[in-house]
Amino acid sequence: MGSKQAVIAFNPAAGFAAHFHDSPTDWNLAGLFSTLAVAGSIAGNRLAARLPVKRLRQGFAATVLATGAWVLWQNLA
Repeated sequence: MGSKQAVIAFNPAAGFAAHFHDSPTDWNLAGLFSTLAVAGSIAGNRLAARLPVKRLRQGFAATVLATGAWVLWQNLA
């Protein structure tokens, strides 16, 4: 694991540990999200190997724009 991946992994783990006792944890929901995250990572890795870099960049840009538009809409409504 590279240093960037370590930072990405340890930041949420530290936040989770700091707030663990603040409220009860729904372990079924946590397990579902973890399972979906692993499945999405595997599927994304396979898809990325088959798509040209240009298409990946376009898809990422569209996702960022759509997310930004949604957040803007939520804050203005």
